[in-house]
Amino acid sequence: MAFKHLLIAVFGMAMCSSVLPAASIIVTMGGAGYTCLNTYNPNCTTDNPSNAWATGDYFAQNVTGSGLSSVSGITLNVTINDDLAQNLSIAVQINGTGVGTLQTPACNYCGTDVVYTDSFSFGPITGPDFYVALVLQNTIDMGLGSAAFYNDGRSGFTLNDGGAVPEPSTLLLFGLAAPLLCGLRRRGARS
Repeated sequence: MAFKHLLIAVFGMAMCSSVLPAASIIVTMGGAGYTCLNTYNPNCTTDNPSNAWATGDYFAQNVTGSGLSSVSGITLNVTINDDLAQNLSIAVQINGTGVGTLQTPACNYCGTDVVYTDSFSFGPITGPDFYVALVLQNTIDMGLGSAAFYNDGRSGFTLNDGGAVPEPSTLLLFGLAAPLLCGLRRRGARS
């Protein structure tokens, strides 16, 4: 009887054990791995902030050896010097796959730094290397301002694998419970 109580206690502890949060990495934009395309200004990697105007212009960060086998979530924290008199749509891509869109509303030439924060979840994208790009989806019409992206660490993102990982003690408890269960089964077969 004591054996059954031990078995119930072990399974109970295993079921109540916590789960570790998903693995994640925090990346700042700029420095090694930073790339950009600016149709009208070829110096976009050295200018800070660097303006963007045309559809397809982008600002991107290459992340190599992240330690994540895949990602299924991103949280952006992007600082843009917003001097727009029209709305701007910015696609968020990881390894060429669209995962979300940032909308920057017109501020009527306010010329202020605005921090855009947004999170997106999506199906797993295989790593451990990730190319995260912010790509303009519309052209800013002549005379309607610009959006300037910072590449000095003010902008960044967090990639996460989206999966819950069992805590090591949970695995240990399940590992202990399995032999106990087998012992109980054998003991019952002898009776």
